[in-house]
Formats: sequence, structure tokens, C-alpha cells
Amino acid sequence: MGEAWFSWMVPSFPVLSISLRKIKFRCNGEDYNGVVSKDANVKPGQYTCTSHCKINIDSEEYTVLWVVLPLVCCSLEQDADHSQEETDTDFEGPHTLPFKVMGTCYCSSRQDILEKGYLNLNDYNWHVYAKLEDEPENITDNEAIAVYISVDYCGDEFQKVGYIAKELTQYLKPILKKLDVSVCNICFCTTYYRMGYYLTLEITKDGMWHKNVVEASKNVR
Repeated sequence: MGEAWFSWMVPSFPVLSISLRKIKFRCNGEDYNGVVSKDANVKPGQYTCTSHCKINIDSEEYTVLWVVLPLVCCSLEQDADHSQEETDTDFEGPHTLPFKVMGTCYCSSRQDILEKGYLNLNDYNWHVYAKLEDEPENITDNEAIAVYISVDYCGDEFQKVGYIAKELTQYLKPILKKLDVSVCNICFCTTYYRMGYYLTLEITKDGMWHKNVVEASKNVR
């Protein structure tokens, strides 16, 4: 990973430039040239990328890793039921952790809903309801868990605003209907590559969350 950073001007937006840092990364056994934010807290290790694109710098192609998260150190192929057995059996009672919702900035309709939710929370002091639903018909990932919120006063109409991170769904799936889900925070962020509204949930289960979920929650801001 290079220490030097540089500014890249976004095509079609001549007044917008982004400070980036060059990296080398390996995916599926092949090495690639990439770039991340100048301020990204990325160190040598294993990561999962949830948003990326290709750009050209001096006639050379680079992959922009917009959103990278430390890879949960576990086998994603292990059976979800088995993973639940690895929780701390000495802990009794509810255990609540924060979860970052992915994909909130991928379409304007989700941003419109989150903006209303933000106003409800901060201007009107209204409650914003949240719920989770699995998506077995999702052609990209049939294990996906979608996140819905309701911005009407009574909490009757729910609209989709994003997804639970893919590497964590195996821990929620077996107990999805038993989870207590609430909105922790909706904020407008300008420091990410995709400016917009972001959502953090608080999800509570009976008994201790799996250690990998606990570790992932430490990266939620």
C-alpha cells in the first residue's frame, strides 16, 4: 500500500476531485491495481468490498474500492445452525449490537425514505420503525436480508432502504423472526465516497451474539 496520495477529478464533474491512495490487492488469486480513500483506515489484511468501480489514471486501469470492510475471520460456508451453537452459553438475557445497513445510497428512492426518517427523528421526535425480511427470490443472493423502515406516524407502511452485510446474514437467518430491531441512527455523511443518508440499526437477540458478529460490530460508526 502506497503512503502517497493524489487527487482524481471525477469525469463530467469538473469541480469535484477526490483524494485517493494507490494499493495492490488480490482477488480470486489474481493481483490488481486499486485505489482507496486517502483517509481510509486500510492495513494489509483480508477485506470484503461492497462497492467498487473501474477508473483510468494515466492510461492505466484501477479498481476504486469505495466501501471495504474487514473480513470476519470465519468460514462463511459453515452451517448457520452450527455457528449459533458457538455463542457464549454462560450469558443469559438480551444482547444488543449495532449493525450498519448496506446499500442505502444506491438509489434515490432509498435516500428519500431515509431523509424523511431523519426529519422524523431529529425535527419531530417521532419514532421510526424498522424490520428485517429475508429475500429467497433475490437473484444476486438468495440468503439476503433486506432492511425496511416506516416513516409514517403509525408505522404501518414499510419501505426497503438496504440490506444487512452479506457476511453476517448466516447469524441472523435462523433467528430472524425472534430478533428485536430498532433504528439506532440516521445520519447524513459527506466523508464517504457516496454522500447521503446512512442507517444504523440496533438488533437484539436472546443470549450472546456470535463472537464474529461482536467483532464486526466494533467497526460500526
